[in-house]
Amino acid sequence: MIQIFHLSLFVPKSGYLPGNGPLALVTPGGGVRRIFNGQDAKDGAWPWQVSVQRNSYHVCGGVLISESWVVSAAQCFHPSAYRVQLGENRIFGQTRLHAFSLVKRIIPHPSYDNVTLEADMALVELKNPIPFTAAISPVCLLDASVHVPVGDTCWVTGWGNIFPQPLGPFIAGNSSLAETLQELEVVTVNATICNDHYRHGLGMPEGDNPIKDDMMCAGSMEGYKGTAWGDSGGPLVCEDDGTWYLAGIVSWLMTTTVDGVTQVSPGYPAVYNRPNAHNDWIQANVPDWVPIPHQPFLALGADRPCDL
Repeated sequence: MIQIFHLSLFVPKSGYLPGNGPLALVTPGGGVRRIFNGQDAKDGAWPWQVSVQRNSYHVCGGVLISESWVVSAAQCFHPSAYRVQLGENRIFGQTRLHAFSLVKRIIPHPSYDNVTLEADMALVELKNPIPFTAAISPVCLLDASVHVPVGDTCWVTGWGNIFPQPLGPFIAGNSSLAETLQELEVVTVNATICNDHYRHGLGMPEGDNPIKDDMMCAGSMEGYKGTAWGDSGGPLVCEDDGTWYLAGIVSWLMTTTVDGVTQVSPGYPAVYNRPNAHNDWIQANVPDWVPIPHQPFLALGADRPCDL
């Protein structure tokens, strides 16, 4: 059976994170996760990377976009308590560099569809602004008019499953998660080609489009290198003349189930939500949004130029 599969992880409903309730959202200051065929990232390489945790267990990624806001995938969140941790390269074992901020509120996109995964985005407001450091800083956002060119080289990061098949319900200490943040270079894929490829693989009729207008594809059309379970909500970032910008948010991929075993289907690039397709929604909810007219990159916060 071939199916669409979102990339958050199951965690038990019981459990407790002392002093912070059963759910947590952790933001490391650098490094990247263990994507299939990825590599360890250097400390501070991706300072906007966030780890969303539930019952102190990693379930999703996220992206720091300003002093007070994180963007992630809507599929990652359920009613409970959250916190944000920053300045870490490893999610198993912390150092003295970390910083915390409780989460004030979570705003899932009102058009989120948990079947098609359209509008798979959520805004996370932090209770206290996060001071930027060399290891903690936000990524730039794209103007709504910009489409990432086909064939561009970008990077996806996170701590997700390092194997192409899930190993059952996630439990603490599950060795399938990366201990160190990982990074992987991927290439953007033509949306029409990706859509047709997925439609054929899913057995959908002509006219049905699994790749929606707010989605994009990146990865290989042969074999599989890319995102995995536990990577939803994490960043796909690209670089333009020294500026790193958020091109996509990890959302879903194709899986195949044979004899009860589900694994990633080779030959299908990963699918990402395009944050700049929802700029109006972001602007309506983030009070410190500062659009820069006629510029490809947008900054959050009047004193923060988007020139990382």
